[in-house]
Amino acid sequence: MMDKTSDVTIHDQYKLSVPGSLAHIDNLNENASLEYGNKMQEFYVIVIDELKQEWVNALAQYGALQDSTITPDLKGYRTFLMDGFKESVTNANFKQSKEMMVNNMPAHLYEIEGQVAGIEAYYYYTFIEGREHFYQILTWTLLDRRDKYRDYMETMTNSFVEL
Repeated sequence: MMDKTSDVTIHDQYKLSVPGSLAHIDNLNENASLEYGNKMQEFYVIVIDELKQEWVNALAQYGALQDSTITPDLKGYRTFLMDGFKESVTNANFKQSKEMMVNNMPAHLYEIEGQVAGIEAYYYYTFIEGREHFYQILTWTLLDRRDKYRDYMETMTNSFVEL
């Protein structure tokens, strides 16, 4: 589907194939270990990785105080983060939510349309459970470019491999 791609390896921990039109960008998300995009295309991808044990520890320390329904697994992790994401996106419209596998790892995909800072955007947001890490792969573009880039987003997400 994608023309030329580059395999990007992060800390000998994971690998993701990104379209050749995307370049490394440093300022998309301070928590991201991978940040690529193309400002002319308005097409971006980030990966955030977190140790599972850190999530379990944070939940044990703070989570029960806030919401006792949040669990120390992938479901609890994505539920907690999606609650925050919903607050940052105006008029969030969830087009799809589904459980899936990405290279033999449990995953959950959300496709979301909404506004951020008045801009109509489309998000392809996947949570993946690796051996010792949880991963978030967040790709986004302008809403009117969804059909142009959705297949690229899916291909990138499905290329994710834990090393």
